[in-house]
Amino acid sequence: MPATDDPRSTALKLLARRDFSRGELRTRLSRQPSEASAAVQEIEATLDVLESDGQLSDERFVEGFVRSRLHRGQGPLRIRHDLRARGVDADVLDRHLTFSTEFWIERVVAIRQRRFGEALPASAAERGRQARFLAQRGFPSDVIFAAFKAG
Repeated sequence: MPATDDPRSTALKLLARRDFSRGELRTRLSRQPSEASAAVQEIEATLDVLESDGQLSDERFVEGFVRSRLHRGQGPLRIRHDLRARGVDADVLDRHLTFSTEFWIERVVAIRQRRFGEALPASAAERGRQARFLAQRGFPSDVIFAAFKAG
């Protein structure tokens, strides 16, 4: 019996483990060994069928991804970058990453306090150190400095 799988069965095996974006799944399917790899048209047709059946959904993938990354304490810039790298469409990103500035400021305040304590930084050097930490987590500088003012 040949060990080759068609794109649909390979996709279903991957989706059984976790959600993927359409772009991620396309990349995974095209990386299959050459004797098992399907034509681009066959992969696209498979992805279309999986989407119409509700087994593949960028919306569902993004919802779970954003929820997970928010729980990790990551900011909108980092989340957006990671989703773009996974091939998610900009329209889907905009629908799921539209939070108020106040929401992000509250997140930054909570993350900063959890990491550095309740007291605001006393020196410019300490403020810079904390700002770099928050920027590395993907928060924009205007939100970071608004959070320092908010407490």
